[in-house]
Amino acid sequence: MDENQIRRFYPVRGSVGNVRRGNYWEGYSPKLGRRVQLFSSLERAHWVLVESTPEISIFCEQPMVLVVRSAGGDVRSIPDMWVRHRDGHEELREVKTSEELVKGGGRAQRQIQTQQRWCQGEGMSHRVITSEDMQRDRIRIANWQFALGYLSPNVIDSPELSERLLHHLRIEGTKRFRALQADFEDFSVGQIRREVFELLRAGALHSDLDIKPFTLETVVWAAKV
Repeated sequence: MDENQIRRFYPVRGSVGNVRRGNYWEGYSPKLGRRVQLFSSLERAHWVLVESTPEISIFCEQPMVLVVRSAGGDVRSIPDMWVRHRDGHEELREVKTSEELVKGGGRAQRQIQTQQRWCQGEGMSHRVITSEDMQRDRIRIANWQFALGYLSPNVIDSPELSERLLHHLRIEGTKRFRALQADFEDFSVGQIRREVFELLRAGALHSDLDIKPFTLETVVWAAKV
């Protein structure tokens, strides 16, 4: 697709309802190169999953205000996130707790229906992300909350180390973090972790971070070329 034809969105600012309740988060996004705003702990957990999914190339939180007219009056909705995958597939996402979906009355359903109706007109998919989804991915979320700390702009990257790590793993096969830190002892632990996490985020490496908490025994290996 021509770069000029790629759809882009920018955050809708001013949705500060949860700020006053203390349920507001900010974080640096390596995918976007900017800070993002999240308005619930569930939205934050979902953002962590998006950042750690190599197949998602770009996203935008709170991307637009949708207004759909109905017999009962206008229905206004701000989706929680828009994502675009590497293959060009786009998706609008709404993040809700299971309780909101069950006990939220018609409001939650009206929001979702408004978004689904808009997506149908735009040829875009729609997905509802629930707290149950986050619970299933709780280990991955915890690991990547930790990993994202190494991917902040305050930690200097090292392209040379990145290339050496990838080459090393393609030759040696599966390695534990402990072994990598010994193999590259001329670099700091922080530098090694940053580059490994960046390679994982990009999909150049794989690991068991989805199923096991991060330790020095965490294993990584190179993706097939």
